[in-house]
Amino acid sequence: MDLKKEYINQALTTASHNLRLTSEKIEVVAILKEYISKNNNVSDSIVEMKKITELSKFAIKLGDVNNYINSDKIDFIKLSEKFKEQSHNLIIELSSVLDKVTPDHLRELLDRTNKQIEEESFDSEPEEESDVNGEIKNDDYELEEENYKSASDILKESIIMEDLPEKVEQFDFKDFEDSILKPIREMDGFLDRLSLNDYNDNEISEHIFMASKNAASSKEIGFDILSNMNSTIAAALTLVKDKKIKPDNNTVENLRACLIVVVAVVRGKDVDITDYLNRAEKFGKEITEKV
Repeated sequence: MDLKKEYINQALTTASHNLRLTSEKIEVVAILKEYISKNNNVSDSIVEMKKITELSKFAIKLGDVNNYINSDKIDFIKLSEKFKEQSHNLIIELSSVLDKVTPDHLRELLDRTNKQIEEESFDSEPEEESDVNGEIKNDDYELEEENYKSASDILKESIIMEDLPEKVEQFDFKDFEDSILKPIREMDGFLDRLSLNDYNDNEISEHIFMASKNAASSKEIGFDILSNMNSTIAAALTLVKDKKIKPDNNTVENLRACLIVVVAVVRGKDVDITDYLNRAEKFGKEITEKV
């Protein structure tokens, strides 16, 4: 077993667990993992994937995982924490790839990367040349050509990188995680009192504000499921505050289902939350119709 490839594939698997997958999307994930497992040069393949529009942003994130696991300076004490962070970082771009490609299309794209690597490998093989006196020719020119970056290469790289947010390294997933989870326990207690009408306007307004804020921050970084859950909570509490829906036990349990989905997704819990997710999404649709 190649532990480096296994690390990358486990990161892909963990990221995929945070997404709702159809049978077709499951197959796409399986193809990606198989491609990594059978690949003799993962690093070169990722470089070529960055040049393909449908895979470029995902390949950049995958490259970060690959660079880390191939680094000489791995802190094994923090390996689990780093793995969790990198898995979460893959979610957004993996989701984007799954929305763009079918299994057959992905195979075509990956075949293209293999052919490009083979062509570059063939082109880079040195030719033994000598002059009529048997002396080795000066290869300064060839070295210059090797280091030369064409205008088309520069343009291609700029296209790949242009949509990346500036100073992305400043994003701290731990801070984001804390901001999303911090209100949960207090809101869970609030829900126990909500059905008893044991609350005031200021209290419910504060929970609406926090849910709306977390919905916006989640949407900003592409966490649609977290954004949707928090948006549902904010909208439902607003309707309760405006006396448009009753805070009965059914409403409270629907809101609690949203909270459970949020916690499970953020913490990457390897548990089946399908029932909670289905309930929360159904509730979200009902709330949308009433807003």
